[in-house]
Amino acid sequence: DFRQCLREYGEKGTDIEAGWNEFVTRPDMNVFMRQAKGSTLMEYKAHGTFTDFSAADMYACINDLEYRPKWDSYVAALSPIQSFPDGTELVYWAVKYPFPLWDRDYVFIKKTIFDEETGTYVMVSKATTHDSHPEFPKKYVRVTDYHCNLVM
Repeated sequence: DFRQCLREYGEKGTDIEAGWNEFVTRPDMNVFMRQAKGSTLMEYKAHGTFTDFSAADMYACINDLEYRPKWDSYVAALSPIQSFPDGTELVYWAVKYPFPLWDRDYVFIKKTIFDEETGTYVMVSKATTHDSHPEFPKKYVRVTDYHCNLVM
């Protein structure tokens, strides 16, 4: 939910109260983690500040599927599957992980809104499936429990 992302982004200092454990603290970045509700998996949250580029530049860089493999060495494959009239996109993403981990792949749907009042981009992504991209168990571990909320 886009409004929930904006609320969480705006509520600095409430992370510990919400059960997040801070494990990286730097002047320009804080990273938190906690166990996901009803799961053995961990979820992560980061707050960071970039002074050398704008939110619009970050959004453009992350969403340029042709350019991203040039700067992100972990990308094994990244391609659009389908675009919808409302701006929602279905994407395939394969990621190279360091040894001894297996490489992962994702099929996810994402939507971005721009909040003109705050000048903020909110991108919400969630794992899904699509017939055109079946699992490749000998090559990748398919990530089926994935969600990412990015506020820029």
